[in-house]
Order: sequence, then C-alpha cells, then structure tokens
Amino acid sequence: MPFDFPASPSDGQTVTLGTTRWQWSAAQGAWMMQSGNVGPAGPQGPAGPAGPAGAAGAPGPTGGVTIAVSDTEPNLPADNSLWWKSNSGALWLRYRDSDAAQWLQVNSNLILPPQDGNEYVMVNGLWRLKSQTLILDGLTGASAPVPVGARMLKMSGNVTQVAAASNSMTMRVSLDGTNFMQGAGDYSHSGFIHYSNTGTAIANLSGSYANAYLAYNSTTANAMVFQAAIGLIRPSGWRWDMNTVGSAYGASGWADHVSRIQVMETNAGSVIAIKAVQFSLATAGSLFAGNSTVDLEWVY
Repeated sequence: MPFDFPASPSDGQTVTLGTTRWQWSAAQGAWMMQSGNVGPAGPQGPAGPAGPAGAAGAPGPTGGVTIAVSDTEPNLPADNSLWWKSNSGALWLRYRDSDAAQWLQVNSNLILPPQDGNEYVMVNGLWRLKSQTLILDGLTGASAPVPVGARMLKMSGNVTQVAAASNSMTMRVSLDGTNFMQGAGDYSHSGFIHYSNTGTAIANLSGSYANAYLAYNSTTANAMVFQAAIGLIRPSGWRWDMNTVGSAYGASGWADHVSRIQVMETNAGSVIAIKAVQFSLATAGSLFAGNSTVDLEWVY
C-alpha cells in the first residue's frame, strides 16, 4: 500500500509510515525525514526449489533521471521528480499520495562547519562563526569582518607593546567593512565614535575621539588587559552601546584601572549594522609585542 500523508498538516506535525517518521516543516513546505529504524532480521526460511529459466526478453529502452538543482523549489515539479537544494545539500522527492503531492527529504543534509580552527554554531540551519582569535604579535593591528546575523560582539585582550612609551589599546569600527572611523569627524552624523566614562548623554559630550579606548599602558613590562562588549546592530532611534573594563599599568604605579566606555550615534535613521572591527595601538605605527591576542565571541 503506498504511503498516505495528511492533506493539511500543521507545522511540526509528525507521521510514521512503515519504519520511517517524517515531520512537516511549514518553512520548507515539505515533510522532513526524522528517523528510519529498521526492525531486527527474522530467521532465515528454507530454500525453495529452483524454477525453470525463462526466455530472454527484448532489451528495454534506456532510462534516465533528471534532478533539478537550485536553491529554491522548482516551478511546477512533476510527480516522482528529484530536487537537490544546492544551498543545504538536501535531496527531495516529489511524492503524491492518495490526496496530495509533497516534497519528502530522502537524504541526510548534515553539513560540517569549516575546518579552520575556529568555533562555529548552527543558526537557522546554517553554520555561523562563533569565536575566533586575532594574533597581533609584531603587527600594527588587525581587523575582523562581522559574520552575517551577529548582533553583539564580546571580546577580551591580553596585549603588550614593543616600544616603552605611553600607549592605548583601541578599537575602530566600519559600517561598510572597508573604511574604519577615524579623525575629528567621527562624532558627526556620518560616524559615531564618542568617549564617556559614565555614559554621558550625547548633548553633554565635547571634543572628538578617533578610537574607543579599551586599555592603557605606559610600559612594555605589563600587559594591557581588557574585556568589552559592543552591540553590532542599531535599530532606528536607538544608540550604539559599548561597555568595557580595562586594566592599565604604568610608571605612575597605577593598580588595575577600570574604565567603562559607551559608543553612541547621533544620526537617527534606519537600521545600521557594524560590518567590521579593527584593533590597534593609539600611536600610529606602534607594534604589538609577543603573546598579544584578542579573543572574539560573536553572539546571534
């Protein structure tokens, strides 16, 4: 007897036919294969007598199966046709039961994340970068693109500088992934970097700052250590928010110095997203010393 699926399934509804269970996905518009457990083998029956050989039949016509390959569902698919969804690796069969036709998944579409040493998390069926480390040894700085869909960035750093001079660990951001905010115009409507120890309102801020300062150090003997979090997407009418805790060690004999920083935006408009972040030392051309790293955790 052929399989007979419910005509008007609800999202998440399951049905078991034979030894296989399917679940209806409203988003996919198809029955998703859930399991296929085969029962234990039964005892072997006795061998039957061999029958007489039949006459050879005429050669049959050459057959062929056409598989549609696309990211989206084929238009007007024929019954018993196959579709390979090229952005997920899933293979679907167009199956018609007694009252309707539907897509059935006929393979497992498990896709492994990139094997690049970073950590990934599955978001809406796709692998997204979760955490990575920037190694800054011998560099003037490094940048990282924001993964698609990330809403917040948590970061921590343990860095030193090569030259024994006052310097700061800083961060710049980019709204297009290429150009990073810098200079006196950052506070205007085309940029948004401002500095505040206590979350001062924009109207009370004065001056302009090319960077968000994360930590300070005036020697090479001690590391600049910081922890920070920044929102990557600013809904219309909201402000960008960033909080950091940094440690500063210097010739003045400071102990751990804690600074809290907010990043704000003055231009009210549609949704804006940060596309990339850049870490460097405030003094142009300064190099990071050994064991300088920044750990990034992307939150979706």
